[in-house]
Amino acid sequence: MNNSFLPVHLTETGDVDRALDVASIWVRSTAARDGVTHPSSVEHAAAGILRRLALDGATMLIAERATTTVGFALIAPAANVLEIFYLAVDPNAWGWLGPQVEVQCLCEFRVRE
Repeated sequence: MNNSFLPVHLTETGDVDRALDVASIWVRSTAARDGVTHPSSVEHAAAGILRRLALDGATMLIAERATTTVGFALIAPAANVLEIFYLAVDPNAWGWLGPQVEVQCLCEFRVRE
């Protein structure tokens, strides 16, 4: 089955229980981007995500394809701007899904302004 034909659904959440799930995507995507063979710890990344999620107005958009989390973004308002703290796509989806998830997340943020 070609996964590129499955739609991506965005879900807004403030659920801290999703922190480990998305932290895993963050750690793997930054390691792949940087060519690191031993990525940083998921727990360390989850702590940073939880810190940002605790900010006033912070929210996450979770991108899912079928039942798999394939990307996420974490944002919070700051003064007159919307700050994007995290924007990541699972490296297994790079090439066929990455731009789609990033564009959908950024368009969703734009609608909120």
